[in-house]
Amino acid sequence: MKPNLKYLLLFALSFVLEFSFAQVVFNDDFSDNSDPNWTATGNLSGSAWDVYRLGVDFGARRNDTPAQLELSNDISGCKCHGYAFAATSSAFSQLLIIPHYQMGV
Repeated sequence: MKPNLKYLLLFALSFVLEFSFAQVVFNDDFSDNSDPNWTATGNLSGSAWDVYRLGVDFGARRNDTPAQLELSNDISGCKCHGYAFAATSSAFSQLLIIPHYQMGV
């Protein structure tokens, strides 16, 4: 079977356009404003990130070793029902959400 040249060119053009317009909308290596202590709600260590939760044992932190954002359902030992998510502003959207939830014990 001979490939249709028109479709092959269309595919190549869309492939080039997709990668030529790629743009980074958010970048954070989590190396600054780190704190190993858990935050239950509000701002995370003076950074651009905020944590929201439902449940008494959920929280987040910007850990320093390794440098990463962590969400937990066990910041005080309860392992209760609920959820936590961290959010920040980005160039193209209002929130970047990372959910963490616990449905059962």
